[in-house]
Amino acid sequence: TGGMNFYDEGSCNHDYMVRLEGPVAARLGAIVDEAWQRCGAPTPVLATATPTSCGSAVVEIAETGPRRRTIRELLTRHFVNAREKIWLEVLFLDDDHVIDTLVEARARGVDDRVILDALNWGHHVPELENLPFHGIPNWHAVDRMLTAGIPVSWFHPVRPGQNLHAKIAMVDDRYVLIGSAN
Repeated sequence: TGGMNFYDEGSCNHDYMVRLEGPVAARLGAIVDEAWQRCGAPTPVLATATPTSCGSAVVEIAETGPRRRTIRELLTRHFVNAREKIWLEVLFLDDDHVIDTLVEARARGVDDRVILDALNWGHHVPELENLPFHGIPNWHAVDRMLTAGIPVSWFHPVRPGQNLHAKIAMVDDRYVLIGSAN
């Protein structure tokens, strides 16, 4: 699971994916089956048997969909509970509640660091190039974070056309949050 989009140039983007095994993989399969069934598939597509555990890692699954909206809650819960650091690398950061939790963490002395995409996407999404300055999602977040003393860095592509598409947070050297939520 991860954040990569499957389109011709998507594989050149900076992104993360993880391989999961055991019961958590079965739960993700059930979530995918729900989506397929909403689209008209008559029966479950993926295996529904719950495999035995194959490791000791604790994995939480969060999602945003028709029945559940838990990604923001999981993310902000970890940010609110952070004691030492929150290092974040994301494509878009435009959720005021998430930004608030980062600013509050910084005020508690948490080492927040953020890497964002500069959003120079003219060759992928020409419409973004026509937005007014205040319409680009990351600029609001950058202003709020810099005012709070949170260092912000811009992703620097290593290949032509490459974007930062990652959505990952490291919290207190204990938690890694990865996925497709912007």
